[in-house]
Amino acid sequence: MKLKKLHRIYSSIPLTKAGTIKLSREQTNYIINVLRCKNNDQLEYLMN
Repeated sequence: MKLKKLHRIYSSIPLTKAGTIKLSREQTNYIINVLRCKNNDQLEYLMN
């Protein structure tokens, strides 16, 4: 992954009051796809 792409995706993530990050569906799917590719994981992930 290129640093510029990561910065573009994650630079606008808002923090919740608890200090955790709040991701959009697109950001969440991107992270999941990257992790699946890195781990060569064939499990399906379904978001409701």
